[in-house]
Amino acid sequence: VIAASAAQIKSAYESNSNTNEFSDSEQTKLADIEGVESVGLGGNAIDKGANFDLNDADLGKHVRTSGNNADAATYHWPDVGGSGAVWWNVETTGTGGSFPIISQIAKQAFNANVAGVFYRSLEGTLWKPWIRLDVTQSKNSLINARFAINQEAVSGTVVLAAGDFGHDMMFGGASGCTYTFSTTNNTTVFTISAGSIKQVVASEDVQVGLNVLSHAGTSQGRINGGTYGDSGTVKTTLTGGSNVVCEWGVGTLSLIQLEQSSYATDFKYIDFNEDLEKCQKYFCKSYNLDVAVGTITDVGRLVSNATGTAIGNVSFNIHFPVKMRSTPVISLNSPSTGNGTAMHGGGGDIQATITGTSNSTANVTNSQANASNAILYRIHYKANARITA
Repeated sequence: VIAASAAQIKSAYESNSNTNEFSDSEQTKLADIEGVESVGLGGNAIDKGANFDLNDADLGKHVRTSGNNADAATYHWPDVGGSGAVWWNVETTGTGGSFPIISQIAKQAFNANVAGVFYRSLEGTLWKPWIRLDVTQSKNSLINARFAINQEAVSGTVVLAAGDFGHDMMFGGASGCTYTFSTTNNTTVFTISAGSIKQVVASEDVQVGLNVLSHAGTSQGRINGGTYGDSGTVKTTLTGGSNVVCEWGVGTLSLIQLEQSSYATDFKYIDFNEDLEKCQKYFCKSYNLDVAVGTITDVGRLVSNATGTAIGNVSFNIHFPVKMRSTPVISLNSPSTGNGTAMHGGGGDIQATITGTSNSTANVTNSQANASNAILYRIHYKANARITA
């Protein structure tokens, strides 16, 4: 009998079906795999058991955990609402080191109420709030959310008393508001140094259900006088029939958003002209957008011809650029002097009065009986239907 070598034995054995070897390298790789589950939802995930803190997830790993949504904040899971059972499959990717760039995708499973995909990222040592990825974005209830529209033409350091407006739709809180602003790439950033700034969502525009308030910047926000919180953490259930007040405190602020959702989603950009029309439902004027009311200018003014010298012989029929939310308060100014409640023509100002107003038009006439016959008279106006509560 001739003894076979080890190589011959190995070759003869592996000539049979299902007898291929794992190399030393392959066995080492297999040893590094923890608790592999069956293929399917949760397949190839490391089972971490119940109540695993996702802040402790290893980079480059796919893990599974479960528990009750009531503990979402404790274990840094996405909060899907309620207190019921939840199951999560989570992938953590990125680069570590002194300046880590890490992101997580959490896939929810086996929940009859909500099933979704969520994302968050680590910036320095701070995890950003979870964002839901698998839902159709709802609309943003806030108007002029990029602060692009500034019909009051405020500039420099803006100091607002309580209820006074700066940029369109934005007004001073109970203690007023002091802010500066700068614009880069069509996005304006407020730097609020004192007080707070607010916006009211009219009752007819409220999205009924769970809403979340988000923004860019260091300011904290709140809804209807509740607790201030960071972007994406302020949530409340809204009902129809009442206005909603959103408010932001000291810090930087831009890209504000209130949406019907459990999670903050990406900011929804709105065309400038569409946003302007929404603003003009609350405030409009005859002046150019970047010109303050009361400025001495003929640009944008209305013109009417005097038909006589008596009261009522100079008439203006003002048509607002959009149908306003409600019947506005009208203010009038002379284009030549800036004087209020005045029109100008024939070498000087004469007094003007409003004789009728709706949410679409206003009628103005002279209330001073010295209008020169066949002379053109000019006037500026603003229409205000803003709300602060």
